[in-house]
Amino acid sequence: MRKNYHRELCEDLAKARNTIYVEVPLGSVFLSDPPRADVIVVKPSYTQFCLDIYEVRYSRADFLKDLRSEKWRKYLDYCHRFYFAMKSGIIKIGELPREAGLIVRYDKDWKITRLAKKREVVIPDETLLSMLFFSQKIRNHLLAEWRRL
Repeated sequence: MRKNYHRELCEDLAKARNTIYVEVPLGSVFLSDPPRADVIVVKPSYTQFCLDIYEVRYSRADFLKDLRSEKWRKYLDYCHRFYFAMKSGIIKIGELPREAGLIVRYDKDWKITRLAKKREVVIPDETLLSMLFFSQKIRNHLLAEWRRL
């Protein structure tokens, strides 16, 4: 059940943030075992390109486990801003690492309750290629669905 609930939260956040990037590997799955970002949002700009990663946590225990293991730090090399995403009431804002922002799911929608500071990071080529391949996969899936109609 947790995996399905997690996936539902990811899809809900992706819809709210207007992105297709859900559970995306941040590099080649054939050459390595890259981390997978729950949701990625890209600001499409040639002059102010910004890639945000959102890691969805479905419970307090899930958040604390991630904090203790410092798993979340793996994502910092792949994004300009990093956010934890969760339902309201799971954590107190003071529990967040200073490098992380927070977006919260309230009854009707998602709201950023702490903006993540933008960091100067060069996004690895492997990550950008992985996102390109992922978007092609989604496009092909949507075309196949459209053809069935």
